[in-house]
Amino acid sequence: MAAQNPRWGHRRIHGKLTRLAHKIAASTVRNILNGPGSTPPRAAAGRHGSSS
Repeated sequence: MAAQNPRWGHRRIHGKLTRLAHKIAASTVRNILNGPGSTPPRAAAGRHGSSS
């Protein structure tokens, strides 16, 4: 689910899983997303850019 929706955070993914009748803690989803093998989120272009 995270791979298909890279902008979703752990809370949104937890909510979707809960609605699909999966019993899992939000902290577990967070740990999975932040665990080894996960890719860091890409920085949004222009959000933290330099003023040139």
